[in-house]
Amino acid sequence: MTIVGVARDAKLRSVDGDAESTIYVSMAQAPPVTMAMLIPHIAGSGSAAPRIAQVVHSVDPDQPV
Repeated sequence: MTIVGVARDAKLRSVDGDAESTIYVSMAQAPPVTMAMLIPHIAGSGSAAPRIAQVVHSVDPDQPV
């Protein structure tokens, strides 16, 4: 693999845990089995789920959300 950059330690398992070292690999070289996103949301502003599904489906209509 070729190193193309260096990033700060990241919080990957939870937002309240410690940051940890990790590596990022091109999805073309090693597609993930699953993917997760952390999306900021203001409590009491209603459900963000429909908008998130809309955005994901605008990129890939067959992607399960």
